[in-house]
Amino acid sequence: GYQRRVRERVLLCTRNHTAQQMVISLLKRYVADVDVIDSAARIIPQLKEAKAEQKNYSILFLDYSLPEVHASHTLFKEIRASEGRGKLVSFLFAPAKIVKEKTEWLNEAKKFGLNAVISKPIKQSKFLEVVREAVSGSQLNEQPKKKSEAAAPVAAPALKVLVVDDNKVNRQSAIRMIERLGYQSSSAENGSEAVEAFEMGAWSLILMDCEMPVKDGFQATREIRKIEETEFRKRTPIVALTAHAFAEDQQKCFDSGMDDYLAKPMKLKEIQDKLAKWIPATKSE
Repeated sequence: GYQRRVRERVLLCTRNHTAQQMVISLLKRYVADVDVIDSAARIIPQLKEAKAEQKNYSILFLDYSLPEVHASHTLFKEIRASEGRGKLVSFLFAPAKIVKEKTEWLNEAKKFGLNAVISKPIKQSKFLEVVREAVSGSQLNEQPKKKSEAAAPVAAPALKVLVVDDNKVNRQSAIRMIERLGYQSSSAENGSEAVEAFEMGAWSLILMDCEMPVKDGFQATREIRKIEETEFRKRTPIVALTAHAFAEDQQKCFDSGMDDYLAKPMKLKEIQDKLAKWIPATKSE
């Protein structure tokens, strides 16, 4: 019969909430426990603590956007020194632009123990392919499946909607309705988190609140459009969530780069109509 393998331990270092959700979600079906830290300064202590407890990490994910990571190669040297002959496999998340422009820096990092670079925005199939290749299938083991499912190809990526709203009740309500319609969803609490989420992942549509602290929806939309332009990414539909139905408010949404608007409070039928309008692909079953 099937003998359960020991669960592998994964350490994820990023301040990006979307990256945290994404990695945990993608590795859920694998025999892997994911620990999350938001500071590169905590990596070495965390690795040492795990080693002392004889619960070594197998995989490390690092985010290039952390200053301690992209400032120099020191961190990679320290990780290698800390691990010795350990079997830690390390990955770096980096924007596609950085992957193209910083090849020398990345090659140098690989000399000091970096195994592979995962380009943002992260696509599910590509993520799993890179991880599997780097660990050579010896560490990241999928949960057992029925024989009929064993050779099934990776499913087409589900249509994903990002909900951006500083009101927790509104976010939860929107997510419930979106998932009820058969789409995957994730959320961000402000415009700054929305831009982070956009940099990290590929989205079918973004529902963007206009008035938010930290960074409002108009500024976030302008930054998202700039990223699309500089990284040659296809345009993602952005639908404004607004409590105001005046023509000037609608125009402000369009001027910032939004494509459409939805009045609050949202209703299921209205969300369904907007998703059908802006996501032409047939929903994944």
